[in-house]
Amino acid sequence: MSFSCVVNYKRQDFVIFNAKNQKPMTKTEQFHSLLQHGALPGKVLFRPILMYFAANFIGKTYGEFASDYNVLVEANLRCMDEFGLDMLGLISDPYRETSAFGAKIQYVPDGVPRCLNYVAKTNDLSCLQVAKLPF
Repeated sequence: MSFSCVVNYKRQDFVIFNAKNQKPMTKTEQFHSLLQHGALPGKVLFRPILMYFAANFIGKTYGEFASDYNVLVEANLRCMDEFGLDMLGLISDPYRETSAFGAKIQYVPDGVPRCLNYVAKTNDLSCLQVAKLPF
């Protein structure tokens, strides 16, 4: 696949055009092209980790961001639209997963969550079972 590149100086975004049809590539097409063909000419995909900033950007606390996936998604999508991000990482912290395994988590408004009880009651990890793969 071949490309041509134009800079939009208003937002400092690079617009990558598909050389076959001269249409701008969507962010999804750019990502798939990166996976299939390597680096895009003249473009480094922009994917910052936002978390606390994203929460504050939409007027929410980090506690709301970490505990409510709706806030996490809205905050990241709004930052993507506003700042021209190429990709998103919809991450917060490991306690989101820890809570799914039964740990009690305290979500602090403007700080990192705290684990109030641990799922594993021992330091001996040999008692853990290996999960079966679904395929």
